[in-house]
Amino acid sequence: MAVNSSFNPLNFTNSNGESIIISTQQSPANTTFASVEATSNPVNTSEAGRYYNVTITATGYTGKKTTATYTVLITSSHNKQTLYANGASSIPTYNFYGNNPLSGSTTFKDGDQVYVADQTKTYNKESYSQVSTKSKSDANSSNIWVKTSSLVKPAATEKGESHVVMVASKAYDKNGNFLGHMYDTYTNIDIVPTVVTIKGKTYYKVANKDEYVRVTNINGTQRKLRHNAYIYWSSYRRTPGTDKYTRAKL
Repeated sequence: MAVNSSFNPLNFTNSNGESIIISTQQSPANTTFASVEATSNPVNTSEAGRYYNVTITATGYTGKKTTATYTVLITSSHNKQTLYANGASSIPTYNFYGNNPLSGSTTFKDGDQVYVADQTKTYNKESYSQVSTKSKSDANSSNIWVKTSSLVKPAATEKGESHVVMVASKAYDKNGNFLGHMYDTYTNIDIVPTVVTIKGKTYYKVANKDEYVRVTNINGTQRKLRHNAYIYWSSYRRTPGTDKYTRAKL
């Protein structure tokens, strides 16, 4: 995206001037429209050189949800941007002849900084960006390209712990806003076991996602047993082979 441009996560114009419209259908065989919304959209186009992950969620007529995430990179007007090797020993360059990229004669190292042009090209579903070590204007006329993914810092992998969702839990963003989808009761979820407080309420962060769930939906809420009680499988059926829980056992 160009700096300070207007951004709608489902309908926007990229820095090439191309119109990008996202729509969904029920299945590969059923082209009936399915509803789609952005469930996470942190993009701020005034922050040149930054990148953001946008998550969209499609909902079919049966209620089944499918999510997808794409990365938005905000072009920088004057400043250099960092290149990331993403675990490789070096960052290759490419020269475009027509619409075909061929391997270039130079390479960059992880952490090298370059000026990045607004224009990108797509070949074989891979995005490429023009770069230069001299200036922004030189980048705009350069025939040195890198994969656009080399401009995105790889996300750190968070180590999570698997827990059972005890109560159906809404997914929230970092500001405590509902993201539009749930984690079902008795399903497993990987969380970062450090409690996070958002607007006075406690949450766990979902590992490797920009999502949060309420602590009480994972840990439950401790209560004092005031009367003897049986354990039940459901609202009407006791669990076989179990005794009463008494106040003395708590």
